[in-house]
Amino acid sequence: MIERPKLLNGQYAVLAADGATGHVLTTEGELDIGDGKAIFLFFMELNSAKEHIAKNQLDNPTREFVIYDSNYETVEFYKAPEWNQD
Repeated sequence: MIERPKLLNGQYAVLAADGATGHVLTTEGELDIGDGKAIFLFFMELNSAKEHIAKNQLDNPTREFVIYDSNYETVEFYKAPEWNQD
């Protein structure tokens, strides 16, 4: 189970994964091996989270992302552009 830090109302958490394998990535883009490195990035505005994802996917088209709200409900899921043919 992934440890989810408590969020303030109105905050958003972004989680990245390798689109080919689904493995969770750290905030540094490395494979999460459960060694306590951060895996969530936090944003006070939804648009800031979306901008981060758009920029990151330009540089890393094999990554996918999930944006969670303060209750860790999924707000949006972004497929890896490398394989997203929709």
